[in-house]
Amino acid sequence: MSRAHKHRPIVANDNDPTHIRPRGDAVGFNHMLRERQTLRRDFETRHDKPLDLKVPLSGRGDWGTKLGSVCLLASIVAVLFALITPQAAGTRLIALAALAWTGLWMTYLSTNIGRPRFAALSTLLATLGGLGIWVVASTQLGLPLSAPDGAAVFAATMAVIALCLRSPMALLISTCAGFMWLVGFTQIDSINVVPLWGLPILAVVQMIIAARYKSGLSAMMALLSAYGWLGFMMMSLHETGDLSALHIAGIAALTGFANYRFGKAAGDSDMPFAALHVGVGWTAALIGGLALQHYWSGAQHPLWTDPRVRPAGLFGWTIACYSLLGLIVVGTAMRWFGGRGSAIGTLAVCAVAAAIIPLSGHTDMLDPIMQSRLGLPAIPTLSFVIAGIITASAIAMTVNGARRRIWALTLIGLAALGAQLFLLSDTQIWNMDTMVVYGLSTVVSLCFAALLASESTHPARAQPYQYAPQYRHG
Repeated sequence: MSRAHKHRPIVANDNDPTHIRPRGDAVGFNHMLRERQTLRRDFETRHDKPLDLKVPLSGRGDWGTKLGSVCLLASIVAVLFALITPQAAGTRLIALAALAWTGLWMTYLSTNIGRPRFAALSTLLATLGGLGIWVVASTQLGLPLSAPDGAAVFAATMAVIALCLRSPMALLISTCAGFMWLVGFTQIDSINVVPLWGLPILAVVQMIIAARYKSGLSAMMALLSAYGWLGFMMMSLHETGDLSALHIAGIAALTGFANYRFGKAAGDSDMPFAALHVGVGWTAALIGGLALQHYWSGAQHPLWTDPRVRPAGLFGWTIACYSLLGLIVVGTAMRWFGGRGSAIGTLAVCAVAAAIIPLSGHTDMLDPIMQSRLGLPAIPTLSFVIAGIITASAIAMTVNGARRRIWALTLIGLAALGAQLFLLSDTQIWNMDTMVVYGLSTVVSLCFAALLASESTHPARAQPYQYAPQYRHG
């Protein structure tokens, strides 16, 4: 054999058989990789069966749902039989308890299998069972529990059930029961009012659960119950001589202001229903501000001719006002620390909130200060200062609602402007001094509102804590 036969040719030979070199080196290698990937995908498709384990669970869920439905239907029949026919109180209580427990059981099962409508219906049936237990116990067993107290216990129980079963329907029922608790106290005078002090705690818990489950109607009902409780308590203290109408106006303005500032802080974090708290809080603050404006206008109204309040009531009012002022400072500082404000805007907001306290509780000291510093009487000068602040705030609320396309806020701002025009429609209160005071107050307030708006929407302040390190890839 010659030496030439022991060496392979240097030049590639494209005429080799295809099983050795199919379509050339590069093309054949890529084709081989594609074939291996196809075979691997086919193998994984045939042997990987991730849905096999879910079949037994689905069967168990169907069996449990069918059994729960049968038990729930049997409980309904038992309750109807016990209520229609003359049965003992114990028999009716057993039937109603069975309805309540089977309803809760079906709520849990329906939530797990993804049937929210059936879960809501089961929650409603369980609620009717609980109400039936309370009615039978109070009518046939002589349970010493009034209607408002029963509504309170029922509201707290449904709140716990809503938290455990994650049921928005149970939460809505709880908020409705809490509202009925308040209505019961307003309609019946002989009931002890001390337990009603637990209503704001229940309302706060309901609002937290509503934000977690994103139930807007429940959040609105809880918020209305909280403000209704505040109004009822303030009027009760007014009737007993502990608070005057002017003190109530200051409390309303500070409470709404605090709710408004925390609503704005919640909106910065994209929390649910922040706009609801902003609108309701601003409305409450507006009502209190309009009342203060009416008082300082010098209008001779019987509402402002209250007798001197008692020292205990004045002390409680002072504690409440400074506590609310602290909440306003905290809410405003939260926006500042979150990059939605500056030190100047924070100080301006806190100064407006702090001015409410002397305007509603220390009226005797304001007139000498106004006379010595500005040469103007406190009445009606302070009324036009308040009017300018409210006008600027109403304009800002209207523009902000239109910008964010939240038309409820726009309507609230327009309604505030209409109320302001009504209060300022009396031509006898206008003179050169009041025109200058009102104009300057409005312009200055609008400038601060524009400053706060620019700080809130500034792109550099919108996300101050986001940091993305830059890397270079070589």
